[in-house]
Amino acid sequence: MLQAVAAVLALNTEDSLKIQATEGHFVLNVFDILFFGKSLMNKPYSERYDYLMQFYSQYGVLFGDILSIPPRCTDSAQKKDFYSGILARGGEGVVAKNIHSLYNTSQNRDKNGWVKIKRSVSESLNSAGLADSIDAFITGYDLADEEKSWNGLIGSLEVSVTLLSPEGEHDHVIARVANIPLDIRKEMTMIGPDGKPCLKPEYYGRVVEVDGQAMSARAFRLTHPRLLGFRPDRTKMDCQYDEEYLRSLIL
Repeated sequence: MLQAVAAVLALNTEDSLKIQATEGHFVLNVFDILFFGKSLMNKPYSERYDYLMQFYSQYGVLFGDILSIPPRCTDSAQKKDFYSGILARGGEGVVAKNIHSLYNTSQNRDKNGWVKIKRSVSESLNSAGLADSIDAFITGYDLADEEKSWNGLIGSLEVSVTLLSPEGEHDHVIARVANIPLDIRKEMTMIGPDGKPCLKPEYYGRVVEVDGQAMSARAFRLTHPRLLGFRPDRTKMDCQYDEEYLRSLIL
């Protein structure tokens, strides 16, 4: 959606307006205001939002329905409903702003001021009625880096899924997950015949539940992957996914 909007805005004014006349005009969602008779950048966002509503009450009629102000969600239930509504309409996610933060003019983002909360792969699967997360089977491992406190143990797990396409099916590495609890790292690590740490054979093929932010275009793997847990009730046959759909999640 973002790419389509950017493409239309890159056109000359006449062509851009023609497309919007037939496909529907854009709506400008305004969530902050920096000047209103004076600079507001030294005021917390809670006050800037009040000025924004004052501006809208005075001048909003001039913009008609092309100007919109997102609602101010004051409790967790409202925030969750707003976020879910964005995802249901095909949005990527939301930006959560700290109401006590001042406006940061630096090019470096202040994480105390605002954070992105983006759709995860599991949420995309769930909205499509396919699954609550991705089930994958263990196919490999990496040992922990020497500087890690768990040096000598399993550092990350390579997990794979079976991709289904008109050409057939094949196994594909979907992620390498490293957020493994220490007790499980110890449990799955053994000393091999060569005297080096390795993954216990019984862990190969075990099914785990994983999630990530999106699918990467280059490697076609989960970005920011994380391990959610083991699925002893699942087998490799439960780790099959339509390749075309998973590729639609590439950002």
